[in-house]
Amino acid sequence: MPSEDALAAHIIELSTASSWYAAKAEWSLDRIYMNYETQHCPCGHVIQEVCVIRNRTNGNETEVGNVCVHKFMAIDSKPLFDSFRRVKSGASDSFSEEMIEYALRHRLISDWDAKFYLNIRAKRKLSDKQRVQKNRINEQILKFVVK
Repeated sequence: MPSEDALAAHIIELSTASSWYAAKAEWSLDRIYMNYETQHCPCGHVIQEVCVIRNRTNGNETEVGNVCVHKFMAIDSKPLFDSFRRVKSGASDSFSEEMIEYALRHRLISDWDAKFYLNIRAKRKLSDKQRVQKNRINEQILKFVVK
């Protein structure tokens, strides 16, 4: 049965701190991805929305489900996954500002791509050239997020 206790034990084992509350404060979101094969969160749940978290004090990494990382560790990856799902379901949709910043931070897109995208993301009518560039950037990000 999935449990917060199993998640806590896993995180504490990889942390410098020895208590759950102190240990979870050591972790931050490093990257996200979608995994359509069977994968389990340390709590025991089967997950598709995977958050790779990194311990800021010792450099350890682990993979946790989006729900657990948000619910138990107070790391908010939900906007990134919401943005991913929205764009994946409709090619004309735009990624959120958070996702564009995430993509830039992970060097999935260039500074120019980020500035361009943030400038046109809310526009309803794009020129053909703008649409081609936006679709190129969308594809770059989508490829990185799907494992």
